[in-house]
Amino acid sequence: MLAALGLALASPTAWPAAPPANPAVLTAASADLDAKATELVQRLVLDRAASLARAQRKADEREQDLLDQLERKDRQLRRSLAAAQAGSTQMAQLRTELAGVTAERERLVTELTGRDRAFQAELAEYRRLVAELANSPNPERRAALERYADGDRSGAFATLKELTRIEEAAGEKAVKLRAAARHREQAALAADMKDRADPGVTTLTVLEEWEAAAERDPAHFETWIYLTRLRQEAGRTQPALESAQRARAAATTDRERAWAASDLGNIQQAAGDLAGARTSYAESLQIRQRRAADNPSSEVAQRDVSLSLKELADVQQAAGDLAGARASCIESLRISQRLAADNPSSTEARRDVSVSLSMLGNLQQAAGDLAGAHASYTESHQILQRLAADKPSSAQARRDLSVSLMKIGDVQQAAGDLSGARAHYAECLQIDRRLASDDPGSAWAQSAVSVSLERLGDVQQVAGDLAGARASYIESLQIRQRLVADNPSSAEAQRAVSVSLDRLGEVQQTAGDLAAARTSYAESLQIRQRLAADNPSSAEANRDISVSLNNIGNMQRIAGDLAGARASYAESLQIRQRLAADNPSSAEARRDVSFSLENLGDVQQAAGDLAGARASYAESLQIRQRLAADNPSSAKARRDVAASLNKLGNVQLASADFAGARASYTESFQIRQRLATDNPSSAEARREVVASLVKLALVPGSSVRWKDAYQAIQAMKNDGVLAPSDQQLLTTLKKMADAEK
Repeated sequence: MLAALGLALASPTAWPAAPPANPAVLTAASADLDAKATELVQRLVLDRAASLARAQRKADEREQDLLDQLERKDRQLRRSLAAAQAGSTQMAQLRTELAGVTAERERLVTELTGRDRAFQAELAEYRRLVAELANSPNPERRAALERYADGDRSGAFATLKELTRIEEAAGEKAVKLRAAARHREQAALAADMKDRADPGVTTLTVLEEWEAAAERDPAHFETWIYLTRLRQEAGRTQPALESAQRARAAATTDRERAWAASDLGNIQQAAGDLAGARTSYAESLQIRQRRAADNPSSEVAQRDVSLSLKELADVQQAAGDLAGARASCIESLRISQRLAADNPSSTEARRDVSVSLSMLGNLQQAAGDLAGAHASYTESHQILQRLAADKPSSAQARRDLSVSLMKIGDVQQAAGDLSGARAHYAECLQIDRRLASDDPGSAWAQSAVSVSLERLGDVQQVAGDLAGARASYIESLQIRQRLVADNPSSAEAQRAVSVSLDRLGEVQQTAGDLAAARTSYAESLQIRQRLAADNPSSAEANRDISVSLNNIGNMQRIAGDLAGARASYAESLQIRQRLAADNPSSAEARRDVSFSLENLGDVQQAAGDLAGARASYAESLQIRQRLAADNPSSAKARRDVAASLNKLGNVQLASADFAGARASYTESFQIRQRLATDNPSSAEARREVVASLVKLALVPGSSVRWKDAYQAIQAMKNDGVLAPSDQQLLTTLKKMADAEK
């Protein structure tokens, strides 16, 4: 009979495939248990597995028959052993046969536990608690446990009570695990409903389901990953950091540990902790590089390395390390290109190449290489066009195409090709509108439309189409306000509304509607103050307040309220100085301080405090010179230095320090001339050269004449890169040049 049972259990067709179970559920006794206690625990666990499988119907009819047969055979053999003479041949044979039965029972139970995580967990907990009882220093308790195993439950009443407690505790854990699984299932449905903007379902709804799952199953790794991302979306940075740390603790594999480190880096970067983020990303990268070295043929392992390099490049760029960011980005791109070449039919591999090219374009644009950026964005776009053609029904492919069009539009706008930028933004908007029309309940699709409208408004404003810009910004704002109404617990959605209000305020201010602009800026500030109060550890939320304070300060200065403007600028400066002190590795934080100092200098100069203005401008200049020295490849950093020199020249000119003004303006002009030479496609760079020539023409004793400034701006018009808003400047400079003759 035993041989027949063994054949049935060993047959490859007898059982469905199942993942390997944890052998500690069945054996693996603690080192402090003696052999007899180990055997007793093993026996009790196998008996419990059979009764639990029967009660919970974990086994099918054939499996349950096998369990019952093996259990009966086990008891029969033990009775025979008890009656056999010690040391006899019969006893040796019985022990061998009992060991075989036990092995067959273990194998069958392993199959069952491998198919049901909750069953496995309950059995593992039962084994742990029974082992505690079996290891009791009280011999009466162990003897009672042995009687319980022999079936004398009435005679082992005290043991029975203890085992009842054990079974209840194990059952409670299994119940919690099953409940956690149900909450995870409900969270997935709630997330889908939120994305479809179903009434009453918000980020908080999804978050509550994941928090319930975490409470019941704190060892589940992915639960903490989802909690991290949702808490960040809800504007809860500190709890998000705590979730990321819990994910790290729950990780059991290298891939999970790398994943957790990556997510922790994302939250640290959002909180403004760039040094911490860089450390976390580097940790993730090291783990993934080790896995890739151990598995050189694994596409997944190689791709993970590429993703970590992208994350590292992102934080390096945020810290102002453009050279380091470019190196990381190019290494990531090469991995993606190699994977795509090895697997040309892989959509994911080709998409990864396009993402790396887009990131390279971002870095090239930040360094002032607009031609290089345009080439990278175009190559990325061409890949995405082919992917969209291969899968015309794919919403993701069309959305990717829209984003790539936006990138090309951005670099065209920076180069002064406003008509090209407008055409690309319009095409981007058409794609996004179709996607939103195809899925009207998708919050993601509606948000994409709002972003495209915002970009279109930007280029309309630069081109002088203020009515068009205002209409685009208002439509974008209305979409975002609806998204907030549908999901009021989303900090991201609320922040997007504040950004739209800022954009609307800018165009209202440009159009001369100062009262409306002030209202828009004030409403934006109120939203940002609420978000920062709800999430005080968020660097982004606090920085947003400083931006709003600057906007309000600008309005106050225009209205002649210099005291009010000075107070707003000073408050903004204090916030930015605090953020820079908290994150000294952030180039952007230090740059923000320099702008606040510049604003403060403007209002000091307007109030006649030339000494104060000069000190503010000089401090701003020093910060920018250090940033440019730290990152010599950054066109933006050098451009900022030139702007500071112009500000310093202004106050020197107002103080009749003509030699000082001429020196500052000349140095600014030389920087701008080099930038325009390095990047001849940049309309912005050429316009700033014109501005420097105008400044120099104003200084007594300067060799620069009005005709020099006029010829430079006329050349821009001839090349088709003069913005409509600069037409009046062209006319004015022509008059000044004619007057010189």
